[in-house]
Amino acid sequence: MKNIPASKRNLVNILIALIGIGIIVLYSVCGQSCLYLKGNILSLDLKYFGILFMGVVIFLTLLKTRSLLLFLLSCAIGVEIHLVAFQVNTGVYCPYCLAFGVALVSLFIFNFDYSKKIHAIIFIIFGLLVFSFLFEGSVTPVYGEEPLNLFSEKVGGT
Repeated sequence: MKNIPASKRNLVNILIALIGIGIIVLYSVCGQSCLYLKGNILSLDLKYFGILFMGVVIFLTLLKTRSLLLFLLSCAIGVEIHLVAFQVNTGVYCPYCLAFGVALVSLFIFNFDYSKKIHAIIFIIFGLLVFSFLFEGSVTPVYGEEPLNLFSEKVGGT
C-alpha cells in the first residue's frame, strides 16, 4: 500500500495499535472472559506482551521506520499463527484474542511492502519458530492450570 500518504498511514497505524491496547484492557477487566484459555511467555502473561507490542508499534510508527515495523509485524504474524492454531487444536476460543489478531493482521496488511516479501516471510517463520518454543498455554480454569504444548494431543481427545 505505497499510495497512502505517510501521515495517513501513521495515523491509521496508531489508531489500530490503540484499538489493540483497548481490546487487551477489555479482556483484563472482564473477569469471566476467556476463563479457560491462558497463555504466557517465560511465565509472563501474553496480555502484557500485547500491550508492549502495540506500544512498540506506535513508537516505530512515530520514528517512521517502515521496514523495521514491517519485520516486527511479520514476526507477530508468525506468533498469531501459532496462537490461532493453539485455539483450533484445543477447540477453545477467546474472542478478545481473535479480535487482537484481527488488529494485528490489519496492521500487517496495511504496512505490507511487496518489495520486502521475502524478508517478511523469513520473519513470519522466525516468529512462529521462536514462539513455538517459548509459549506455554493452558485450557483449564486458572486454578487448575497445566501447560499445554501445541504439538501434544488435543484436549479431551484420544
